Amino acid sequence: MASEDNSVTSLAIEAAAAVASEGRLSENTFTKALRKFLMVHTLPTRRWTKALKGMAELGAGAFARDVIVGLLDFAPDETPRDIGGMLELCYELHVAQNTTLTDPAAIACLRSIPGGGKTARFSKKLLFLA
Repeated sequence: MASEDNSVTSLAIEAAAAVASEGRLSENTFTKALRKFLMVHTLPTRRWTKALKGMAELGAGAFARDVIVGLLDFAPDETPRDIGGMLELCYELHVAQNTTLTDPAAIACLRSIPGGGKTARFSKKLLFLA
């Protein structure tokens, strides 16, 4: 889903959105797999953000939102690089779906995320939804 090859990425996003919408891919399973990539910085976070946004646009918005919330369980010193865009997407999905942030681990994580700019701005916006 985060490949440099746009045709591979597009196909993977469509497939993931389809199996997620059909209930054949759980948020928990996807989150665990995605966490491995984010925490070791093997691929840019912005690619994963773009992929999750693509899934949301294909009708798997609740899935994408829940995956991002599930990722928000790390120590301040383990904060993935460029997480601000993913937080922005999470905020946009919460607003579009008129949902609140209720996950205690995600709330605690957002309170402890260091940094400024987009990361800090959307951490605060998401906390406002809690």
